[in-house]
Amino acid sequence: MDEGVSPTLRQWQLAEALQGYRDRASMTLDQAAAKLREVGKRWSKSKIHRIETRSYAPKPSEVEQFAEVYGLSKQETEELVRMSHEAREKGWWQSSAMPKTFHTMAGLERDAKEIRQWEIALIPGLMQTSDYARAVIESIEPSTPPDVVDSLVAARTTRGRVITRKSPPKVHVILCEMALRCPVGGRKVMRGQLEKIIELTNERNILVQVAPIAGGVNPGLEGGFSILSLPQLSSDIGYADGVMGPVYLESQDDVRRCTMRFAALATLALSPKKSTELVRTILTEYQLSERGRGMTALDLSRATWRKSSRSGANSGGGQCVEVIALTSRPWRRSNRTGGANGSGGNCVEVVGLRGDRVAVRDNKNP
Repeated sequence: MDEGVSPTLRQWQLAEALQGYRDRASMTLDQAAAKLREVGKRWSKSKIHRIETRSYAPKPSEVEQFAEVYGLSKQETEELVRMSHEAREKGWWQSSAMPKTFHTMAGLERDAKEIRQWEIALIPGLMQTSDYARAVIESIEPSTPPDVVDSLVAARTTRGRVITRKSPPKVHVILCEMALRCPVGGRKVMRGQLEKIIELTNERNILVQVAPIAGGVNPGLEGGFSILSLPQLSSDIGYADGVMGPVYLESQDDVRRCTMRFAALATLALSPKKSTELVRTILTEYQLSERGRGMTALDLSRATWRKSSRSGANSGGGQCVEVIALTSRPWRRSNRTGGANGSGGNCVEVVGLRGDRVAVRDNKNP
């Protein structure tokens, strides 16, 4: 048995094992319930169904009764009893502010061997910065008290450590370009978030692709979803979240549909290298737009303008340019004036103004 496995995965493994042993014993739910009532009390078809669908984690004593009815060996019984003990323990997420509806997913992420995820509008929770997570939480649930928001952000940050821990799962994320361009929390928050994505692409276990908006419609427009591969489970698990809560997709048809859709998205998306280049491009756009917000216009509406000496022959041709002198400023020679030591070519001087503004003049005719 693996060490350090979460209670969530243990319960899933236990439920799958019990259903498998019932099938091996060729018993229906009704037949199993009748046999169990012979060795214990309060057994019913619905109770067995809840155990097999993971709605209820059976006690070790109840697991021993299953073992007796299904005719299990001593070794098989001991294995199931151990699973039962571990399945009834508490994971860190169960004592956090994380919504109960997400506890199962947090436990599965904790033990996944591989995580594949497609997202349209938001950066996946496992990759979010604390500032981005806070902006998302406050936008979706504006009435959430500040202390609860703090706890939710802390829980999401803890979740994110799964993909960078020692022996992490293999992670393949495909993002719609829209998720990178939607300014969640503002430009500063998005800069930090995109920087983190770029940093994560350097991890050997993490692969990031971007589906460009210019590519038009794609198979993932119906919504985001995840596919998790877990140890000792017979098949992968699909997951989708929405307004009505989480949905787990376990049937072979549903999982196959998710897998094929993800494969199609991976084919349509940019390569990992080009995807990282696009993330860097968008990051630069955020950086430039943020600098632009800090610039202030210079009001020269009352200034006296004059014709520049560089406006063309006799001022009758070429570019008609007018200039204004800023004589109170400490002008200096530009390093772009041309010629050795700035002695030839167009003699240009510059002066720095407040913020990111710069004034330029011809020093031959200032």
